[in-house]
Amino acid sequence: MANGTAAGMAPRAHLAIYQVCHRDGCNVSDILAGLDAGIKDGVDIFSISIGGGSALDQDLIAIGSFAAARKGIFVSCGAGNDGPDNFTLSNEAPWVLTVAASSIDRSFRASVKLPNGKVILGVSLDQPCNFTKNSLPLYYSTESRACDMDPPDDSHRGSIWVCEADGEFPKDVAAFIKSHGARALIFISPKVEATTILMTELNFLGIWLTSQDGSDLILYLISASNHSASIIFNGTTNLGISPSPVVAFFSSRGLSRTTSRILKPDISGPGLDIVTAWIPSSDTPEYAIKSGTSTSMPHLSGVAALLKPHTLLSHRQLSSRRS
Repeated sequence: MANGTAAGMAPRAHLAIYQVCHRDGCNVSDILAGLDAGIKDGVDIFSISIGGGSALDQDLIAIGSFAAARKGIFVSCGAGNDGPDNFTLSNEAPWVLTVAASSIDRSFRASVKLPNGKVILGVSLDQPCNFTKNSLPLYYSTESRACDMDPPDDSHRGSIWVCEADGEFPKDVAAFIKSHGARALIFISPKVEATTILMTELNFLGIWLTSQDGSDLILYLISASNHSASIIFNGTTNLGISPSPVVAFFSSRGLSRTTSRILKPDISGPGLDIVTAWIPSSDTPEYAIKSGTSTSMPHLSGVAALLKPHTLLSHRQLSSRRS
C-alpha cells in the first residue's frame, strides 16, 4: 500500500526520548520532569505529542514549555484531534508552534462501478489482489441504514452491503456484515468528514465513500431494481490528488480559550493517512498508516531541526560582525 523507503524529516538529527506517558495516561509531574530533563540535557527542539483542553493559565505544558522557550528551545505541539468544532484547541501558548493536521496528495484508491457505467471514487486500506471484478448484488436496507439489524432472511448472503455511518465503529460494522455472509462493504462516511475520510483497517474487503458520493449511490439503489455493482481496487495514487492539502475534519480549531488575540493553530502538516513508525500493544515496532495531529506535528518539528542550525549560524555571524 505504501512501498518505499521510510525516512525522517531530519535524518541527521539526534533523538532524545523522554517517556512521560504510560498505558494508563500521562501524569503532569512526569511531563514537567521530562521538560526539565530536556532543558538540562541541552536539547534544541521539543516535539510534544500531548495535549489537553485547558485554558492557557491552567495549561501546565504551556507553563513548563515557557522555560524551554526562554532558553531558545523550539517547542512544537499538536493542536489536538477534537475538531471540527471551534474552541477545541490544545497547546495554544504563543511561544509554541501549534500544528494542525492536513491531507496530502496521495490516496489509497478504490471505486464502485455501476451497471450504467458510472464510477464512484472511494478509498480503502484493505485492498486484495484477487477480488472479483464481476458485478455483485448490492444490499441496502432503509430500515437499517447503519447495518445494525439482522436482515429478514438469507437472500442477501454473498452481496456487497451498503452501510451509512451512524456512530458505529466501521470495524464493528464489517464484522457484523461478515457474520451474515457479506462479500464486501461500502461504507458511507459521515458528512462532517467531507473529503478527509478517517479510515481504519477493517480486516475485510471494504471501500469508503464520502457522504456526497454515498448519497448518489443511495439514489441509484432506491431508483433501480436488481441493483448491483463491482468494486475495483486501484492501489496507491501518489500524486495529483485534488483538493490537497485540506485540513482534516478532526483537527482541532481555534480560537484560543484565553483570548481571541491568539490565532491558532499556526500551521498544518501531513496528518491524514501517513505511514508512521508504530508500536502496537504487542510492543513490537512496525509501520502503520495513522492519522492525527500527533502525526502532523513531528513533520514540523523536523523542519525546525533542519532550519535551526542555519538560524543559529546566522545569529553567530551577525554577532561576529557587530563585535
